[in-house]
Amino acid sequence: MSSAPPSNQAPDTTNKERYPAFAALRHRDFRLLWMGQIVSVTGSQMQLVAINWHVYLLTRSPFALGMVGLFRGVPIIVCSLIGGVIADAADRKQLMIGTQSVMLVSAGLLTVSLLSRKLDVSGRSTFSPDLALPRWHSIFQHDRL
Repeated sequence: MSSAPPSNQAPDTTNKERYPAFAALRHRDFRLLWMGQIVSVTGSQMQLVAINWHVYLLTRSPFALGMVGLFRGVPIIVCSLIGGVIADAADRKQLMIGTQSVMLVSAGLLTVSLLSRKLDVSGRSTFSPDLALPRWHSIFQHDRL
């Protein structure tokens, strides 16, 4: 007689170790990563709203507003594959620091241009966030969480 359960019964999962919902937050570095990411994403979203609002105020054109979305989306699609390769090959910590620094400088230059009233409708680079997205996904090693 075989001691294996019949094939029509579900396997016994009662012995599996369960992790609490926020177990990863016990690690200081993970908490710092998430808090930094919350700040970064909040700033990026505020910047996106401000850019769209500013372009609409300058042009009063829904077409120009749509072009801002297009010119923001196309580099994300084109650079995602390249960014994924770079994220896999490079040191992830240095890549995160580098892309976040480029985004910070880009936002600073945008602010200075806006305050000095030398900003036209085409005044923003979107290359760094395109590299930042794949490195964010590659930072997690799911077997370690």
